[in-house]
Amino acid sequence: MRWSSIVYNEGAVVELLRALSPDSGSFWPEVGGHEILAGAVGAVVAVYGTAPLEVYYEVEFVAEDGSTLGILTLSDSDIAPLSGEGRG
Repeated sequence: MRWSSIVYNEGAVVELLRALSPDSGSFWPEVGGHEILAGAVGAVVAVYGTAPLEVYYEVEFVAEDGSTLGILTLSDSDIAPLSGEGRG
């Protein structure tokens, strides 16, 4: 079991550290369906787990036109804070 060292609050703005495609297993199947590139900015919409145990995040990524690219289930190793926002 991996222990989480960073906890993001709901509403935190984060950056994706690696590209993910819809077949990666991280996507909600009924939402989005576009590849999301490393560096994409998203918002944490839900947090599962409690530090220091494993924590997972539902992160929504949107296109410039506001359409949802995907909602992904991610760990803290997949995302980084954007300007240190929303960390708890």
